[in-house]
Amino acid sequence: MVAPKRLTVVGNGMVGHHFLARLIDEGHARDWHVTTFCEEPRLAYDRTNLSAYFSGTTAAELSLVKPGQYSEAGISVHLGDKVVAIDRRARTVTSWRGHTIGYDKLVFATGAASLVPTVAGSRAPGCFPYRTLADLDAIRSHATAARVGVVVGGDLPGLEAASALQQLGLRVHVVEAASRLLPRLLDDAGGALLRARIEARGVAVQTGKTTFAVLTDDDDCAAGLRFSDGSLLSADLVVFANGVHARDELARAGGLLVGAYGGIVIDERCRTSDPDIFAIGDCALFGDRGFELVQPGYEMAEVAVDVIAGADGRRFGGGAGGGDAGVRVRVLGVEVASFGDAFATTARARVISFFDGSTAGVYKKLVLSDDGERLLGGVLVGDAGGYERLRGLVVGGGGMPEHPEELILPLRVGGREAA
Repeated sequence: MVAPKRLTVVGNGMVGHHFLARLIDEGHARDWHVTTFCEEPRLAYDRTNLSAYFSGTTAAELSLVKPGQYSEAGISVHLGDKVVAIDRRARTVTSWRGHTIGYDKLVFATGAASLVPTVAGSRAPGCFPYRTLADLDAIRSHATAARVGVVVGGDLPGLEAASALQQLGLRVHVVEAASRLLPRLLDDAGGALLRARIEARGVAVQTGKTTFAVLTDDDDCAAGLRFSDGSLLSADLVVFANGVHARDELARAGGLLVGAYGGIVIDERCRTSDPDIFAIGDCALFGDRGFELVQPGYEMAEVAVDVIAGADGRRFGGGAGGGDAGVRVRVLGVEVASFGDAFATTARARVISFFDGSTAGVYKKLVLSDDGERLLGGVLVGDAGGYERLRGLVVGGGGMPEHPEELILPLRVGGREAA
C-alpha cells in the first residue's frame, strides 16, 4: 500500500484554516497526511471581529475551528509551535520545539505582523500592536489605569481598535497619515462621511497626521504623540494599527523569491518559485501586490486546494474575484463597502454618485465603463445594501439595467423615500 503524500501547512490563521476547511469539505484531506503548525497557543480565530472580545465574546466563541474538526479529518496539529527552518533539498520543515516534518507539498499561510513604527518611544510601556488576542489581553490590562487612548492608523484594523478602546471606556482618538479614513477603500467623499459618522459616536479623528515620536512620562511610559508638524496629543495608551508586513522570513531564508518590499511571490495558481510550495493570504505577493483583506486570502486558499488536489482551471487574480479586494464591513456602527475599480482609474470611466448628508449619512458611488454597459466598481458608506449584487455584476459581468442609477438612488414615492 502506497503511503499518502505529505502536506504541511505553516500557519493557522484565518486563511490557513480556510485552506484546511476547504480541503476537508471537498474530501481531499483523506488523500494526504496533513500537518499544520500554529504559532499561537490557540487555533484560528476571527481577527476581523477582535473588538467583540471586549464586549463579552470569548476566545472560544471567536474560534473558527469546530471541536474535533481537524482530528476527525486526521490532521496533525502542532499548537504553540513555530516553524523556524525549511530545508527544500530534504523537503522538511523544523519547528522551535524540535519537530522535523517532511512534506511533498508545503503551504505558507504565515500571515503578517503588525508594523510598529521605528519612532522614538514606540516600544515604551503603554504602546501596543493590535493583531492577536494576546495583544488584546495586554491592552485590556493596561487600560484599567488609562483614560485616553490613541490609535495610529485609520484603516480597518485601526477603526476596529478604536471600537475596542471605546468598549474599554476610554476617550479615543484616531490619527491617520493620509487625508482620509480607509484611504485604500474610500474616496474623499466616502472618507469624509465616514469621519462625520464616527465623530458623532464620540471618536475624535485627525487625518494628515504623521507620528514623529511617542511622548513618555517620568516613568518612561507612553504619554501621547508628537506629530511631524510639531503638534502634540496627550494619551496614556497608544495602539499601532497602521499597517502590517508580510511574514516571509522563512521563505526568504529558504531561498524562495520574495518581493523587493516583502511578500512571497506567487503565480496565478498560488505557487511560489518552488512549484511544490504555495503561499496564501497576507504573506503572499501577486503581481507586485499584497493583500491585507481576508477575502482575497480565502480565494487564494481555494485556488491552492484545487491545484494541490489536481484540478485545473481555477486561477487567482482573474478579474474581480481575486484582484478587486472587495470588502463589506461595519466599522463603529457604520456600514462600508468597496469593490472593483472604486477610484475610477479605468480610462474614460463614468461615475454615478448619490450623497445624503443628513442624519442618516449615506454615500453611494458606481464606476461604469465609458459606454455604460459594464459596472467596474463602487463605494458604499452608511448603507451597504446591494453590495453582493453589485460586486456580482463586476465579477460576473451581468447585465446592467437601462438606468444604472437605479442601483443606488433611493426610489421616491409620493415625495417619500420607499424602502
